[in-house]
Amino acid sequence: MAGEIQIGGTTFATESGGTVTVANVNSATNRTNLGLGSIATQAADSVSISGGNITGGTIGSGVTFPAGHPHTIKVYEETTSSGNTTSTGIGFGTVRSVSLSAGENVLIIISGGHINYNGAAQCYAGIQYDTSTLTTNTQGTISYNIVDAESSTSVNYSVFAHYEFIYTAGSGLTLYYRPAVGNNNGRTSNWEATTDSIKITEIRFL
Repeated sequence: MAGEIQIGGTTFATESGGTVTVANVNSATNRTNLGLGSIATQAADSVSISGGNITGGTIGSGVTFPAGHPHTIKVYEETTSSGNTTSTGIGFGTVRSVSLSAGENVLIIISGGHINYNGAAQCYAGIQYDTSTLTTNTQGTISYNIVDAESSTSVNYSVFAHYEFIYTAGSGLTLYYRPAVGNNNGRTSNWEATTDSIKITEIRFL
């Protein structure tokens, strides 16, 4: 039903459906009067947000992050000890994996627990990794640092263990990994995790 409506002292004729057409409804003045900011004129597929905070919600796939910003951060707890080994390096515990796109990086920090070892050797803490599923404790690459060294042949040295590792993917792939332990002189080493678990932090970033 047609009629009239007044807005700001101006009379507008309504159409038969009761709608009103205002020629300058998209003007900056009307947006200000309605309390609308500049985002009100942006398209859903082209929005620029230059400040403020985002609380809650989920960031979906296909989002591009600036270089150096983490994409995902995961923290795991390893409670399985390596057991005694005289190897220069073996992997142990749960095999975990991270999927990487070309050019992506992952920082893996393995820390905690302690390594009990016999002296007259260097003690190693590190990581076992491969781009294929790990099926043996020596498959792929064992990368490590020296965390302690004792010239005495005494037994039962104990040292806190920590290792940091960065991998860059040249192409899309899945990286499989787990902690590794060893020594250089055929002496016994055991990365013990039952009383003080090993913490594994996985940070994926560009």
